[in-house]
Amino acid sequence: NDMDEPFMADGAPPPRYLDVVAFMWKFNDVLTQGSLLGGPVKGPFTARQCINLHKLLVVPVYLAMIYHFAGDLSLSQKWGPAAAVLLVVHGSYGFFWVYKDIWFPDPAWQIPMNVIGFVTIFVYPLGAYYLPMFCLVSQKCPLGYFGQGDEPWILALGLMVYIVGFFYHFSGDLQKYVQLKYQQPRQLITSGLMAHTRNPNYFGEVCIYLGFAILSGNWMCLPIFCAIWLQIFLPNMLGKEVSLARYEEWEGWASQAGFFLPWFPSMFRDFCRNSFSRIPDRLPSVI
Repeated sequence: NDMDEPFMADGAPPPRYLDVVAFMWKFNDVLTQGSLLGGPVKGPFTARQCINLHKLLVVPVYLAMIYHFAGDLSLSQKWGPAAAVLLVVHGSYGFFWVYKDIWFPDPAWQIPMNVIGFVTIFVYPLGAYYLPMFCLVSQKCPLGYFGQGDEPWILALGLMVYIVGFFYHFSGDLQKYVQLKYQQPRQLITSGLMAHTRNPNYFGEVCIYLGFAILSGNWMCLPIFCAIWLQIFLPNMLGKEVSLARYEEWEGWASQAGFFLPWFPSMFRDFCRNSFSRIPDRLPSVI
């Protein structure tokens, strides 16, 4: 579901939160593009270059952290099991993000960005996403630790949350890309993952980084990640809600699909009904 018309459905009064959403969009655009001094930004970069560099640096940055704090890469320390899992899951996520951006690009990440914007966004919010490994291997992050990195429950829970997030994030983005590209005329996407949640990609990304935070064993990652999600994700989701409300199918869809979390009753019903049917009846409308 796109956001070509981010504000008003015809004749509807503006929601009270819309002013805050509009302010956050402008604020985030200024930070992303680097237009702190005003005036249009024409480059020389685009936002996707900054994001992709961050994603591809996950493995070397994580290896450098491990070597710096451990003195070797043996991962034989007490936190070694969690560090090994975190290295694999975060590194693979970064690679597949770039893969997705090349073959299934999101136009939102192709906005121009100057040097100020590149440095600003790379430091925050992107730089904050390196915290899980830093907190894990340094054992110096504040707010306390709930694990040391060798507990089976931390490994299992962190990996499980990550897998759920990986599925929802990438499947949701790919579904949106294909249907918006080939479905003419455009219409509300209510099938597939979006039959149960109106924001599967954001839900998935939150789960991905929540999994990383669990693997870190430290509480500090959670409030920092939540601040990023409230600054960027929530305004985007709220603005999209108002935009999509112009469609006739909106009310029926919104009653069956959760705003953020998948709506379990409808998901459970569809799962039971379609698991052993000859052909599932939840095929995307584009097919």
